[in-house]
Amino acid sequence: MSDSHDSQLASKNLQSSNLQPVRRTRKPRADRRIEILKTVATLLADPKVDRITTAQIARELALSEAALYRIFISKADIYLGLLDLMEGSVVEVFERIAADPALPATNDRVRTMVRALLDFGTANPGFARVFAGQVFLGEDERLMQRLALVFDKFEAAFRQRYREGVMAGELPADFNTTAKANLIMSWVIGRWTRYAVTGFKGARPNDAAASAVEALLA
Repeated sequence: MSDSHDSQLASKNLQSSNLQPVRRTRKPRADRRIEILKTVATLLADPKVDRITTAQIARELALSEAALYRIFISKADIYLGLLDLMEGSVVEVFERIAADPALPATNDRVRTMVRALLDFGTANPGFARVFAGQVFLGEDERLMQRLALVFDKFEAAFRQRYREGVMAGELPADFNTTAKANLIMSWVIGRWTRYAVTGFKGARPNDAAASAVEALLA
């Protein structure tokens, strides 16, 4: 399985994750929630935006702050919703990768999952800032706790793929699935963080060389 195929699959899977704001009025509550979250993600993609306020979000959507608070009770609630959206998007992609018959080998699946995470942070720079924890500094402490749980869930998905590899005899019985999954997530988080702290001017997450990914998986 080539890196080119893996990267193309990851990019295809994540096309729907490249969020763009949509401006409309009088929407069902669920649609309005998604619109608000997409708008926040777009605001976060601007490196000049240091700290987002509810007033800024409301102004961007041509809403009153009172109307915004009828949908989300606080800014922390908005950020928690954003984390839910990010987690759900990635988990959905991971599930499709796990079920893809074109990726029968453990390393093929893991490699594609890694590329998917790198593509996700590249396609959605605001999310890279969230993953780096930048936007939660000085905010509700629940946000960093929730972010840690998101990372735990992603790491668990890698751990599960490796466990399946052990059970299938692709990997040795003493293969340390926990350490390997942790190493992968630490490396990916590092790629997201480097991109975010440069104001999106440095290397993009998915600019990682194929050789670097292969070394990670070795």
